[in-house]
Amino acid sequence: MVAVPSTLPNRIRRGFDVGAELAWHLSEYTGIPLIQNLLKRRSFASQRKKPSREDRVRTHAGFKLSSTRLRGVFCLVDDISVSTQTVREAALSLRKAGAEEVWVWTFSRRLHTKTTEALTKE
Repeated sequence: MVAVPSTLPNRIRRGFDVGAELAWHLSEYTGIPLIQNLLKRRSFASQRKKPSREDRVRTHAGFKLSSTRLRGVFCLVDDISVSTQTVREAALSLRKAGAEEVWVWTFSRRLHTKTTEALTKE
């Protein structure tokens, strides 16, 4: 099990890494071993501040791995899915390093911003 790391601004604002906390608790509950700090973000910038989905997909910096040789099945744990680009890039990094399969677990999905604004105004 591997956590998708939060961006540095989000970790500072929250005081902790949500994905890492979720992965730790899942690992404790399921008995699946947790590999900490395997994925590192290539950029500190938040993808959420990009104006459109196309911008997020086009400019995503991806991840680097602390270990370059992997084997087996990996479970990626992320707290929220906005454009799915983050988990795609993380899964691709794991696959390039040798992971046979990558399963992704996310715990929430962000609605389209305009839809969210319309729902909160009513």
